[in-house]
Amino acid sequence: MSTIRKCAVKNCVYDESVTYHRIPKDFATRNDWLNLLCLPPTTSNRVCSKHFNPLDFVVKDDGHIWLKKNAYPFPVIITPEPFENEVEVEYTPLKYLLQAVACGMLVLPLNQSTTVFDDHWMSSGTTKAAQVGV
Repeated sequence: MSTIRKCAVKNCVYDESVTYHRIPKDFATRNDWLNLLCLPPTTSNRVCSKHFNPLDFVVKDDGHIWLKKNAYPFPVIITPEPFENEVEVEYTPLKYLLQAVACGMLVLPLNQSTTVFDDHWMSSGTTKAAQVGV
């Protein structure tokens, strides 16, 4: 009877088609992996192949899949979990925020309504805002 392995990365969904790889024992490489994957200091956890580039693997003649020694996992981006009663906000990429500032209008979420700043706040140093209900 085989044991079901689990990926150490938070919220990684089990997939029987992936391979699992130990966190390196080399101190510097291990710390790099742990930081990239947002994991606590340990060497006992395993990381599944979903967190690596397909070019980071070598298939041996016997069919076994090995992770290359110089492979590093993709960085894990942890998104904060919403607080109770918090409204979910879709964050705008930086380039769109910069475009909004350059065009003289910036829209920010504020307690289930949107505050719209016009171009006066940039030039006069005062904030002129209008509440727009959502």
